[in-house]
Parts: sequence; C-alpha cells; structure tokens
Amino acid sequence: MPSNKISPSQYALNYHSLLINDPPQKLFAAVNITRYQNGTRAECETERNSLLSAVAKIIGVKHLHSTFRFPQSDVIDSTKAFYKAGINRAYRGKGSPDEIADAIRLAWRCGRIGKGTAFPAIDQYAKHFLGLDCNGLVGNYHGVSPAVSIGVWALGEPGKLMSWSGEKQLAKGWGAAELATAPYVPLEPRRSLADIYDGDVLVTVTADSHYKHIALVEGITVLGADRVTWTIVEWGEAGNANKHIKAPTTVKLEQGKNKKFGLGFTSKGNFRYLFANPNTPWEPAKWGRCGSLEI
Repeated sequence: MPSNKISPSQYALNYHSLLINDPPQKLFAAVNITRYQNGTRAECETERNSLLSAVAKIIGVKHLHSTFRFPQSDVIDSTKAFYKAGINRAYRGKGSPDEIADAIRLAWRCGRIGKGTAFPAIDQYAKHFLGLDCNGLVGNYHGVSPAVSIGVWALGEPGKLMSWSGEKQLAKGWGAAELATAPYVPLEPRRSLADIYDGDVLVTVTADSHYKHIALVEGITVLGADRVTWTIVEWGEAGNANKHIKAPTTVKLEQGKNKKFGLGFTSKGNFRYLFANPNTPWEPAKWGRCGSLEI
C-alpha cells in the first residue's frame, strides 16, 4: 500500500547532512556520514566501550542502564535521554541518524573529539567510527531491526526461533528488536508491476544462492508491460549521497530462477528480486525500533 512516510532518499540524506545542535556544549555541526561499515569491527567496539565507560564515570555509575541521563550539574541537558542500544548500533553500522548524532554528542562531551585528541574534527571521528551498511539503511527506514540478515528479509525467521531459549536467541543475534521484527518477515514477493510502491525492497541473490545485498526503491514509473524507471537507494559502499541515492534507471523486470520469489532483474551477474515493503506501523527510525525506545 502507499505510504505517508518520507521517501527512502530523504531518509538517506539525513545521514549526509546530519545536523547536531547542542548549545550547552557549544556544539554546532553538520556532519556527512560516508562510511560503509558491515557489522562489528574491533576498532569501533574498542571506541564504543571506551566512550560508554567514560560516560558511566561522569554519571557516577558502574554500569549504564538501557536509558541514561546526565546529572543536572552537567553541561549536557539532564532531561535528554540517551539509549544504550542506539549508541551500540551507531558503532556497529546500524545506527539511525539521531543515534549517530547522540554518539557524537557523547564523544564530544567525553573529550574524544576536539583539539589535542586523535580526532580534532567531528568528520574525522565519524569517518573512522560511525557508518552504515545495506540492511542498516533498509531496517532503519522501515523502523524495524537493522540487524536482521538479508536472507531473513526474503525467507523469514528460523522456524524454531520462538522455541529457542533466550540465551540461544541472543547467541544467534535475535535480541528484542529482532524478535519484534520477526512478524514482518519474510516479505511478500512482487509479482505485478501494478503493485510496486516506494519503499519496496530489492534483495540481491548471487548465482550460488548467496544473499548479498538489500536496497530500497522509489520514484517508480511503469513503462509498458515489463519495464520500470525508478531510483534505487542503497548503502553498499562508502561515499557521498550520489553513492547511496542512485540516478533514475530503467530496468526490465522478469521472473527469476527462484520461483518462490517474483519479479526482478539481472545486475552484474546477480539477480535482484523485488519484494513488497513490510508496511510496518512505525516511522523511519530515530531512537529505538519497532515502537520501543529502549530496544
């Protein structure tokens, strides 16, 4: 169904013109997030751990709660809530624009950015530690978990997922946000050009059935019986907005080899299948996922 959400390209642009306005800290910046980061990386985990430890010391606790605030005496507004899950995502290539902005505000507060540090400019820090990957963009746009794997979007969650223990679910990457996402996958394959809408999802499958990449489409114009012109919005490489919001292109849609799926097109030796957007009730992610701020 049609959506009243902002378009995928508008959401992607929020990463490229990330505005940070924190008057008490005298922090005013426009940051361009360009990094491609596919999941957890050691240097980013080290920085995240150091940052959260510094925050805990300032607040005066041994361990941060899922939601935390600074004391009234601090330069950071004590009414501003920070979410640990969102800070984690920011350093793991899964953060929303607002979560990445929060990470930068905290890094500034803790003296990890600025004169005399390894990263005197915010852009340098962001390029080194803060980025996004393809399912990060797609999941965040639809307000669900950005950690759900590409294959799960097409095939659904493991059949025995809900019978697993909590420990096993966590070990397999199924935390609270992922479990809340499970009812919205697998996506429905698109089988008719007449049904395609902005926010639909492209899943790239290789010749050996590897689920390689995921993207969003918008600005769709149907041309005849089997062709569409559209814009593909994706985060499959580092770069500026033109790397992530592609110029309009025309493709021929046809049935792929996997008959369980529907229409798609050949691209660079792979096949990109088209799926219906999950039609979630949530806006593109700011903080939290699936309607909950703390997950």
